[in-house]
Amino acid sequence: MMAGLPWVRLDTGFPSNAKILGLVSDRKEGAAFGYVCSLAWSGGHGTDGFIPAVALPLCHLSATTARSLCDAGLFLPVLGGYQINDWTEYQMTSTETAARSEKAQAAARKRWERTDAGRNASRIAPSNATRTANGSAKRNAEQNRTEQNRVLRTESERET
Repeated sequence: MMAGLPWVRLDTGFPSNAKILGLVSDRKEGAAFGYVCSLAWSGGHGTDGFIPAVALPLCHLSATTARSLCDAGLFLPVLGGYQINDWTEYQMTSTETAARSEKAQAAARKRWERTDAGRNASRIAPSNATRTANGSAKRNAEQNRTEQNRVLRTESERET
């Protein structure tokens, strides 16, 4: 299971961003595509914008295209790989993601507890009502039989 979110934020102005336009004019569309893939990879793995050098192929990047992203100001070279520039300005950090997930799980637990309580009450209530109704019916039937027997005995005694 991945540590991050199944999505990242991508500004709708991305295609017209000056850095992207510069890559496209230099015929480095592959680097621009790799940048978007690196956003997704980092978001999905909760690395807060860090792309290890060994993960470049997973982001459809090579060392050459990563350098192009550094030249464009989209990546920063760091020990062991690259840091996506301004990650925390536009994306949730792994700490924020974990806090959001915990909050959502707690809310879901509360909803389930309320739903389970409601389900249990609706299961118990009809069964209690059924038991009460069945008990009342049996008592009524017994009382009716007793009353009928008494009436029959009384009539029988009158006839004799």
